[in-house]
Formats: sequence, C-alpha cells, structure tokens
Amino acid sequence: MENRDLLNEAIEVYTRFLKYLNEFVSEPAAGYELSFDQYLILSDVANEKELTLVKIANRRNVTRAAISRQVKGLLNKGLLTQITNPNDRRQMFLELTPKGIEAEKRIKERVEARFDEWVQEFGRTKAKSIIDFIHKFGDKFGE
Repeated sequence: MENRDLLNEAIEVYTRFLKYLNEFVSEPAAGYELSFDQYLILSDVANEKELTLVKIANRRNVTRAAISRQVKGLLNKGLLTQITNPNDRRQMFLELTPKGIEAEKRIKERVEARFDEWVQEFGRTKAKSIIDFIHKFGDKFGE
C-alpha cells in the first residue's frame, strides 16, 4: 500500500476539480437558474439542428429519463421548445426559444471569458497539456 498517500491526494484533487468545474459553468449560468447539465443541453441545441433527447442521452452516456428531467426544466423556463419531426411524428426536435438563444449566448460569453482567464494563467501549451492528459486518462480508465 505504498501508493495510499498518492491515492488520497488524487481523491482530494478530483473532488476539488469537479467542484471547480461545476462552479466554472454554474456561476455564469446562475442568473438563469440553470445547472451545469442544463447549460450543456442548451449549448448542444444551439449548435446542432434536429437534436433529440435520445441523441443527447447517447452523447452524454446517460439515460433518456435523466435528460428528459433536465429538458423539462428548460421547457418550463421557456428556454426550449419541442418541434414535431414532419417526417416522423413520434420524434421531437429540441429548439431554443428567443429567450433560450439569449440565455445560451450570454452564458457562453461568460464561460468563454472565464476559460480565457484560465488559459492566460497557465498558458496555452500547459492548458492543452492538461486537457490532453485528461483525455488520455479517460480513454485508458473511463471504459
């Protein structure tokens, strides 16, 4: 058990990192009372046409029910609407409302500004190195 101290340090860094990552997006989204997951859904819908709950669930590796709960909140806030696919009336596409377009735009601006500060603090090379390591770690152990 010579790696116990290293394990404890890794757990501490992991929990602090997740808390920071959540705050990184949730703070800019707080004015709209959105969670991190809800912002990610808004962002996905803003960047992809004909997006469905199933596509989002598959992309995030979560259940359709989990995404449905998040989408319901966005629908209730008037940020999203559902449009019936004219070729398959059983399928519903998600679209941003004008209010959703504005919210996604403003939150994205704030998130990008915070990320730019992070890159400026560490430098682009170090930031890229950190992101590359996280990718490699996830590819190796995230299966």
